[in-house]
Amino acid sequence: MNSPKRQNFKIMPIEVKSGKRYRYESLKRFREKFGERLGESYIIHPKNFAITRDGVVCIPAYMAMCL
Repeated sequence: MNSPKRQNFKIMPIEVKSGKRYRYESLKRFREKFGERLGESYIIHPKNFAITRDGVVCIPAYMAMCL
């Protein structure tokens, strides 16, 4: 019997922030450690849509349903 093919799924880490000013050091460390297994990284926050210099996608809470 053949073994099933292994799917190459990527993990999409999501960090949620509630304040207007924040840092995402834990998400950065997580990306450093597991970078080859990750897809897009997201931060859900109260500000407008943005993409950081290191490629983290920041979305407002009302857009979370689009993930």
